[in-house]
Amino acid sequence: MTDRIPRSVALEMAMTGLPITAERAFALGLVNAIVDDGMALDAALNLANRIAEASPLAVRASRRVMLARNALDDDHLFDLCDDEMSRIRDTVDYADGLSAFIEKRQPIWRAG
Repeated sequence: MTDRIPRSVALEMAMTGLPITAERAFALGLVNAIVDDGMALDAALNLANRIAEASPLAVRASRRVMLARNALDDDHLFDLCDDEMSRIRDTVDYADGLSAFIEKRQPIWRAG
């Protein structure tokens, strides 16, 4: 957790054991959104649907880069981004994604 929030805040939370509010967790970047009571499942499904609408190749590449970000220095992270983009650039999904954007239509993802 100390890589996500300031060290002093992490120490305070660990040493006091006191709960924090949803608003504080949101402000610290520990949660992505605050939703009304009873709406958490709907919000999670909405996020899952938005991810599912994206290119599976791009989602997987983005995930690999994000998971590697703490383990690599900037130069290696940029190299990883370039490698991931090179893998995607020559695919049918990449071409259709560009065409769909220009044509203002939904892309048809073929890679699964």
